[in-house]
Amino acid sequence: MNSVTSRVDELLRDFPGRVRNLVDAQYAALAIMDASGKVSHFFYSGIDEQQRNKMGPLPQGKGLLGTLRLEGQSLRLARLSEHSDSVGFPEHHPVMISFLGVPIIRSGKNMGNLYLTNKLGAQEFTEKDQQIVEAMAEYVAIALENSTLYSNAHEERARLQATIESLPTGVVVTDGGDGAVILANPRASELLGCEFEDGYPLQKYKNEIKLRLPNGSLLSTDENPLVQAYYSGSEVKDLELVVENPDLSVRAVAIDVVPIRTDADVVIAFAAVIKDMTQF
Repeated sequence: MNSVTSRVDELLRDFPGRVRNLVDAQYAALAIMDASGKVSHFFYSGIDEQQRNKMGPLPQGKGLLGTLRLEGQSLRLARLSEHSDSVGFPEHHPVMISFLGVPIIRSGKNMGNLYLTNKLGAQEFTEKDQQIVEAMAEYVAIALENSTLYSNAHEERARLQATIESLPTGVVVTDGGDGAVILANPRASELLGCEFEDGYPLQKYKNEIKLRLPNGSLLSTDENPLVQAYYSGSEVKDLELVVENPDLSVRAVAIDVVPIRTDADVVIAFAAVIKDMTQF
């Protein structure tokens, strides 16, 4: 197995748990489908192996999973049982109420679905949750395509960069080892008030990004959530801050940072999602 494929496999196994924690979901799953729409690989989080074994065969892309594949659009439901395409659950399946499903699409090809159920602390998933999951689904789509088409790491990075640049939310991906910026889209530069350059260490930017708490208190450079996540290896979730730009204009943002880990619990990268909250 080459290094690109190995890294993709690590990503797929760990990804549902990472996304589940980002949006406060009880359960998450990643279904990879073949050309016929049949589920070929299935990764999940929130259910232990014993419970999973009691549930019988893996999902086969029917019901809402089939709807996501055919329509190619995200689906957010307060009660998934009330959707006309819901087919119910097998015996021993946990109760699932709220639902957020996002198709994984690349170059017009539907590769699978990323979906989450049971929003914790609320009746349904939010628009922000949907945007975060859609951004993460884009990342999975690139990884899946590259595992099939490419073994060159430079080409893999370039194609991922092209997708991330088109996202409506800011995205910054940094290396888990040296903290260097791997990928950053123009929206992240716009929201955080600095120009990111690939390959430069995160330390280069901590003095350029001026952040304040909603009460106006200025954060020190070490309190920057990107820097905190890098040094601690922990997640930053829904942190609302105010960015002070060089021209003294301000912008309210919400920041989530999640470490991407291997099965051996080694952090290989950090993914930060920045959303403009000024409109809310």
